[in-house]
Formats: sequence, C-alpha cells, structure tokens
Amino acid sequence: LAYALAGTADPTVLIDADPYGGDALQLLGVVEELPTILWAAAAAASDDGRRDLVSNLRRVGGHGLLLVPGLPRADLWPEVGDYGYAELIKLLAAEARFVVLDIGFCLEDQSSLGGPGGRNTMALAALERADSVIAICRADVVGVKNFIWSFESLRELVDDDRISIVLNRVHGGEGREIDELLSRHTGLRSSVVFPDLPLDCRKAVEQGEALQE
Repeated sequence: LAYALAGTADPTVLIDADPYGGDALQLLGVVEELPTILWAAAAAASDDGRRDLVSNLRRVGGHGLLLVPGLPRADLWPEVGDYGYAELIKLLAAEARFVVLDIGFCLEDQSSLGGPGGRNTMALAALERADSVIAICRADVVGVKNFIWSFESLRELVDDDRISIVLNRVHGGEGREIDELLSRHTGLRSSVVFPDLPLDCRKAVEQGEALQE
C-alpha cells in the first residue's frame, strides 16, 4: 500500500509500528543499519532532533518511499515513548501526503504491562489518529474466524466509515463467498480482494522488492 501510494508522486512515509516484531526493513531488502522507530520517536520528542528527522530517513524502492524501520528487537517496545511517537506521527503527517503505519494485529488494552495501552500502545495511538484504517482479513478458515472474532475490538475504537476491509490471499473464486460471510457478521463488505500469489510473494521477498515491482 505504501509503495503504491509513493508511486503517485506524492510524498509517502511507511512507519513500521508493529510491537511484536517489525519486518519492513527485511522485506524491502535494506541490509545496512538505519535509524529505527526508537530513534525517530526520541528525535520527534526533542526540538533539536525534530529539525533534522525527515532528512535522516532512508528512501527505499524506485518510488522514493520514506521508511521508518521497526523495532530491532520486539522486547524493546516499552522504549518507544508515547509522547515522541505521537509527535512523530504529527510531524510526518505535516511533511508527507501519505503516512502508512503497519501496526500489527493486536488491539487489547494492556495497561497493566506498562504504558497507557501496554504493548499495544502504538497500535491504539495510530488508530486514534488515522484518517483511514485498512483491516486485512486472510481469506482462509482460520483467518476469517479470527477476523470476525476480533472485528468488534476494532469497532470499539474506530467508526465504520473509517474502516476498509481487504481480503488477502484469496483462492480462485472464493472472494464472493467470504465477502458474504463477512457481511453477515460485520455488516461491511470488502473494498479490495487480493488473489493468493505465493510464487510472486516469495520472489518479492527473496529480491527485497515490493510486490508491485
């Protein structure tokens, strides 16, 4: 999604904000060490760091997508400051036309584990500020079940008019049947259906390129 938006020639930023282990750096084939979301949130929280933050981000791919890599280790999530993270989103939204945040899968409030929302603070903060929320449903028996069970958690945080459902890895003509199932349980239909392309996805990962490339 971020790569496609960058292809419109509008400035686009991808923030890997998955506290369970980000992988955007590896998927886009970046091998050198880059400043991560830990650095970016800390920089956004300070006047000196904020001034040069955008210029220090790395551009990846052929469309000049700006990347904020995720946590180098999943256990470092408490070190992403809440204030700095909020300021980072605000700063990048002012600098770029599109800011895409990959927030992972978990929306439970885990305040008892540290911070306002615990480990999921980044996800909850992103949802609060997002203009649009893309809810991705993996189109198999387990994926659909998990999506339907967890959708109400998303609904408690985000109004329906901000949510778009995407069916991912759809086999053959199963998209319509799954869409009907989602409609019965959630009242919403999918906006986009992506076919299952395992060979293409594997090639993209091996070459460190976006699937679009």
